[in-house]
Amino acid sequence: RIAPGLTVLEQVLEGCGAKRDLLLRFNALSDAVAAAPENTTLLSELGELSQTMDEEEAWSLEQQCREVLQKLGIGDLQRPVEDLSGGYRKRVGLASALVACPDVLLLDEPLAALDSARKAEVLPYLERLRDTGGPPMIYVSHAMSEVARLATHLVVLDAGRVVQSGPLGDVLAHPASMPLLGVRDAGAVIIGAVTGYNTDDQLTHLSFDAGHISLPGHIGQIGQSIRLRIPAQDIILAGAAPVAISARNVLPVTITALEQGRGPGVAVGLQAGQARLLARITKASLREMNLSVGDQVFAIIKATAVAPANVGR
Repeated sequence: RIAPGLTVLEQVLEGCGAKRDLLLRFNALSDAVAAAPENTTLLSELGELSQTMDEEEAWSLEQQCREVLQKLGIGDLQRPVEDLSGGYRKRVGLASALVACPDVLLLDEPLAALDSARKAEVLPYLERLRDTGGPPMIYVSHAMSEVARLATHLVVLDAGRVVQSGPLGDVLAHPASMPLLGVRDAGAVIIGAVTGYNTDDQLTHLSFDAGHISLPGHIGQIGQSIRLRIPAQDIILAGAAPVAISARNVLPVTITALEQGRGPGVAVGLQAGQARLLARITKASLREMNLSVGDQVFAIIKATAVAPANVGR
């Protein structure tokens, strides 16, 4: 919780609990003594405070704070927190929680109040925490783009009951997840590596074991791992390899599951190498294409259909 009237450093040190004031006073006195070593009053105060908090403890706590600040990209420590943007405040609040060294970090809809630009500002830092030895995170959210970017294990709740649980890719790509997540949010996640960027076409190229995918814009660096969420509604299925089409991404896939819903739609589970995908087609298309489990088909994905919010690392 952001407390008005504090600087960024003071807000972050809120996570230190009772040690906060001691650490701030210890550092202030240490700086004052270094500037005026002949001041016996300051030396006496520092000596008394050192009996409460020794120098090693203060140094350790300060180092811990600096590591958290660096990981979250937080600078300008004397800036008032009320002057910060929404995304920056979220990062400062997260830093305050992290310096307390929690065993588990519970984040309940942490980005709900932010617009898409501020979310894009904060999400890379949460990804960094996940990838660089931060505490385990329990991330509660209705935003599938955030869940797909951050989660490794997904638990789906319905009316307080666990209805799906397992590795992120398995749960998202399972046709049974579509009615639980909704047809707009259902989709799968694949992980690929950046192999190049075409400056003329302004397309970034990714590769994974089943093929290649092109995305608009300059994304990541060569060799960097990219996590990509592909909504089921953005995949078109073809019975034969298409020719002379505008869509950039065509992947050979195998149908692994078919699940018909109450309405006109059918959830289609797909395997592309080691990756799993999910498509949504109509019952009419299923019938006319005479599709069944085990069939080899082609998944078509428009490059421009991939929203920036669905691209992470």
